[in-house]
Amino acid sequence: MLSPLQRYCTNCGAANQPQAAFCFACGQSLQALMADTAPLSSAALGSLAPSHLLKERYRIVAQIGKGGMGTVYKAEDTLFDDNLVAVKELSQSSLSVQELVEATTAFKREAHLLVGLHHPNLPKIHDYFAEAGRWYLVMDFIAGETLETYLTKAHGGYLPVREALDIGIELCTVLDYLHTHQPPIIFRDLKPGNVIRTPAGRLYLIDFGIARHFKPGQANDTIALGSPGYAAPEQYGKAQTSPRSDIFSLGAVLHQLCSGADPSQTFFQFAPLDWHGQPIPAGLETLLMQMLERDASKRPASMAAVKQELQRIAAQVPAKQGISRPSPAPQKTVMNRLSRLPKATLMALMVLALLLVGSGIGLFSLVHGKQVATKNAHATATAAAVNATSTAVVNATTLPANATARVSWLQNTYDNVTNGTPTLDDPLRDNSKGYSWDEGADSYGGKCAFAGGVYHVSQSDTNYFHSCAATSTDFSNFVFEVQMKIIKGDGGGVIFRAYSKSTDLYVFFVGQDGSYQLFLCAGNDCNKTILSSTSSAIKQGLNQTNLIAVQAQGSAIGLYVNHQFIDSVDDSTYSSGQIGVIGYPYSNGNPSEVVYSNAKVWTG
Repeated sequence: MLSPLQRYCTNCGAANQPQAAFCFACGQSLQALMADTAPLSSAALGSLAPSHLLKERYRIVAQIGKGGMGTVYKAEDTLFDDNLVAVKELSQSSLSVQELVEATTAFKREAHLLVGLHHPNLPKIHDYFAEAGRWYLVMDFIAGETLETYLTKAHGGYLPVREALDIGIELCTVLDYLHTHQPPIIFRDLKPGNVIRTPAGRLYLIDFGIARHFKPGQANDTIALGSPGYAAPEQYGKAQTSPRSDIFSLGAVLHQLCSGADPSQTFFQFAPLDWHGQPIPAGLETLLMQMLERDASKRPASMAAVKQELQRIAAQVPAKQGISRPSPAPQKTVMNRLSRLPKATLMALMVLALLLVGSGIGLFSLVHGKQVATKNAHATATAAAVNATSTAVVNATTLPANATARVSWLQNTYDNVTNGTPTLDDPLRDNSKGYSWDEGADSYGGKCAFAGGVYHVSQSDTNYFHSCAATSTDFSNFVFEVQMKIIKGDGGGVIFRAYSKSTDLYVFFVGQDGSYQLFLCAGNDCNKTILSSTSSAIKQGLNQTNLIAVQAQGSAIGLYVNHQFIDSVDDSTYSSGQIGVIGYPYSNGNPSEVVYSNAKVWTG
């Protein structure tokens, strides 16, 4: 005989009596719970065929994953130009009525949590609904593989220490965002299988089915959840999960990345790390053992504290462990040679570049020897309104093919957009606007600081350029404009579509000699020049104020100086990310210092 069904709160997951109208733990109404529970379907899980149309909108392309709790499909959103999305289907096969309620509750909890979250390392939720007796969740389609799969391909099943540290820092950033959300969100199921890694190396947390809001003062969780080996001891019913529960799980993941040992096989037994001949960074093993303490009170106090310590440790590890940093010498040689080219030759080179780009080949032959120094990336919820939900700047998705029409189109679009109200409007006098501009120095001689009512970017080591990002921004289609004054060094500029560690990004460089470049960095390798020339629109010399701007719409990128269009290209390497500014001492051997003010972004 079945016992009466408990009613599980979709807000906090608490189990309530069958007749309860409101959740005893959080006060959430329970009236719509049973009405919202989709009826059972007799159709087999994962049976949607290609071209099947869900909700008269989402056209199934293919099944891309299947597990005990559901199936994931790749689909096209027919209402938005067939943009690719991922559709997650909840499994209901072989579930008892009680299990169905629990599964539906977890599924809806995932949808409710994701709707209110905006971060570069989280998938964006588009829709969720019930149809034909099944629940569906529609979110960003992320091309990539799980960190678990990526790890199996690594030699020995472990990663270079530097790469493991970078992964840890990036996961700290998104977990700290969740923990500082109001109310705080505990992920509770961090493991390599719940992290997607894109080909460019960006990480995404997936599967929020068991995440919960943290409630200070609550003695313990309603139910024990998590993955054996990765879940903290308190997730097995002894205490309430807290941000320190995710710290334990991150420690387990980092231990596996460095050692290759699967924690699910040892269950709370973490052996001293085997470094496989790699240099041992001071403090890393001590930090991991603190994170893996069974007593939650002995773990680090916050994810921000863990991130800070990982960054300190990473500064000790040579960048060649996982990140290639080419010699700076080729950059100086190439740039000096370019500056001596006759004007006619240089213009011919640029015409050739445009022809190659137009044909889809692209011109990536010029060498950048500069490297971008890894820096802090701390996303906050303060600037959620300017995150990745930005709308299209213009309706067109590609540049006109005719060169004259292209120039006119870009200039007119820029003028029209910048006459509107900006989404981001920051005088850069201080960090009070909530965009989380980087502050402080790094181990490569770079520094970001607010002083004298402006934002200073300096770089003392002339083998590198330094970038300072607004780390709580994430824009896809936009116009970004900022005032720049070069105090020392050869130039400055902006970065855009950069993800959290700023190792994958575009750079628009503007030199005090009237030169400019557009290049991209991938994993700290900045060897791909897309555009390079000079422009009379640039005010030359030190202590000159130039208004520099970039327009990015889909693959179309336009460059502007002092309200004047100077160049454009089609390139789709990166599609979204943070904005920022740079200091660049590339040829004269002297340190650089550049100051910035009045940063603005238009997204619609």
